[in-house]
Amino acid sequence: KVMKVIDPELPGFWEALAEIGTCRYRFDFPTCRFVGDLELGSSQIIDGDLHIPEGGLFLQTRSFQDVFFNPGEAILEMISRRRRLKVSFRPMSEEGTRHMRLLARVFGDTEDEGELPMPVLEVPCLCPSCGEAAEARIRDLPINPLTGILAVASMEGRPVMVAAHASEGGVTLNHQPGDLLRDHDRLISEGGDSGVSFNIRHLHALKLAVENLDGEMHQSLALINSLGETTCRIYSDDIRDRDRWRDILSRPGHSYRVVEE
Repeated sequence: KVMKVIDPELPGFWEALAEIGTCRYRFDFPTCRFVGDLELGSSQIIDGDLHIPEGGLFLQTRSFQDVFFNPGEAILEMISRRRRLKVSFRPMSEEGTRHMRLLARVFGDTEDEGELPMPVLEVPCLCPSCGEAAEARIRDLPINPLTGILAVASMEGRPVMVAAHASEGGVTLNHQPGDLLRDHDRLISEGGDSGVSFNIRHLHALKLAVENLDGEMHQSLALINSLGETTCRIYSDDIRDRDRWRDILSRPGHSYRVVEE
């Protein structure tokens, strides 16, 4: 697809994003994805980094060098130097689209536009034994404990908080699970104006704990990959979920290693 190269190191680029206003965002980590609506007008530059407190997002601006504008779809896309986070913003208004096109003209390279390949995220490799276990978990997605936990929240109409962070940026999303869908090796939770998807192929272990967030106790579930890295966390402010989640995690039929603190 035709892409225009943007130089994010030019003075004023990150501040100019605020002029786009309301947009649809997408945060892609190696094993999970977040989508939602966001008001870029509330963004702040703090110590050189982009913070959007109302949306629960932040970006370490110095980690992003590859930034592109897709003129056909009016989408701004960027990927971190370490290929651990990919972000896109799509304006939700005509005025926002005009501002984004103006941003592309001001901060874009007029001589560097064409059919450019968008760099891809680096996803952890799996050893043969982990690969076989992953295939079994993908086949058993309907009885996956993560599916069960999200299904309970969906049926009871109770939102959960989902968070993922890397050194390059992070997102914390208040999400009301609605429809649970499957797309190959991904479990997708859609609800309201937000969505989260998890790559089940790389979900190796789960850790149940109670955490203090801003003075309130929350039940948390950490999703851990085969390298022992926590890729994502799910939180509930209903402490009764500790017993509910423990019950789901103790059911037979899955092969996850479960740790409880």
